[in-house]
Amino acid sequence: MSAVPPQVLAADLGTSGMKLALVGHDGRLVGWETEPVELLILPGGGAEQVPQHWWDAFGRCAARLAAAHPAHFRAVTAVCCSTQGEGTIPVDAAGEALSNCILWMDMRGAPNLRRQFGGRPAINGLSAARHARWVRVTGGDPHPPGRTRRPTCYGCATSCPRCTSAPRRS
Repeated sequence: MSAVPPQVLAADLGTSGMKLALVGHDGRLVGWETEPVELLILPGGGAEQVPQHWWDAFGRCAARLAAAHPAHFRAVTAVCCSTQGEGTIPVDAAGEALSNCILWMDMRGAPNLRRQFGGRPAINGLSAARHARWVRVTGGDPHPPGRTRRPTCYGCATSCPRCTSAPRRS
């Protein structure tokens, strides 16, 4: 019996749950597991998840993969992770979560963002004055043609990577 070639443990944490796969160095899928993670929809547009539930789901998926494919699991030499969009988790000095993760889809702060960045006249929810500053600072439109989703922070006109995919110009 030949030795198992190097394996990659690929993790994808999405809003709906954890997906974990064992993939050979040649790209061949050895096995995969999935585990749902509860999405907490709260009054006023809140959307949260419990960070510990992510780790628990990861552990259960990994245990099932290890049980089903022990030799391949022992041959893991790399871990590749993909996660959902922006989230906020306050942590203490030891890195322990102090509350649930506020997810990318949480809309409770939208009225504050509109007050901070809105105004008349406006371009896609961003005041014309702030839009002009954004273009001056970054050299790009915070709402490029064809973009279907408004930037999370409504174009803060800084180097915030969440605001734009437009490249900076010198």
